[in-house]
Amino acid sequence: MNKEPEVSAGVAAALDRIQSDRHGGLTDLRLMAENGDQHAIIYLGMYLSEDEDPSQEAIDWLEKAQSLGSADAAWNLAMISRSRGDDDATKLWLKRAATLGESDAIEIVEKGRNLEDVLSKYCD
Repeated sequence: MNKEPEVSAGVAAALDRIQSDRHGGLTDLRLMAENGDQHAIIYLGMYLSEDEDPSQEAIDWLEKAQSLGSADAAWNLAMISRSRGDDDATKLWLKRAATLGESDAIEIVEKGRNLEDVLSKYCD
């Protein structure tokens, strides 16, 4: 993730808890996110989007996170859209991620690199 300001003790505790009790840690993050904690919103969206087929809840939190300036959330929205075959949404979220400073998105949007070429560096 991009460098974020220091998180609250509650968010840090939830992130630690996720390592041993994913459900409990996500529940903690969800409660803080619902109360408007910006870091909780971002991390909740990111963790929920790790599922093979992210839920609508994950997308909703990612959309909130990107509106708070999370380039990683915008990138994840692009990758979800790509996996679902929605080219228009993929392009929209790539542009947003690039605007927010996500380096791979910048390579694609501003430098004209092919998405699949950029992603290939993450394959073994």
